[in-house]
Amino acid sequence: MKLGRVAVVSKFGSQESEDAAVAVTRKLLDMGADVFTISPVLVDGAERVDSIEDLRDSSLDLAITLGGDGTTLRAFRNLDDTTP
Repeated sequence: MKLGRVAVVSKFGSQESEDAAVAVTRKLLDMGADVFTISPVLVDGAERVDSIEDLRDSSLDLAITLGGDGTTLRAFRNLDDTTP
């Protein structure tokens, strides 16, 4: 499966979630995906945006959330409802 555009969303203020986001982002980049991370997560090769709202019209193929229910709900509320 070829992934195109992927957002990796981590829980704000959780070092564990941010570290996991870095690891997942690196794997996705190795697979050839275009990856977006949310500040403060920064990975060479990925595009960092200030907030998930900045990705609302990005035509993402996939959004990965790393955190809890709140992180997932925040992503659902702010992304186009066609993103799986």
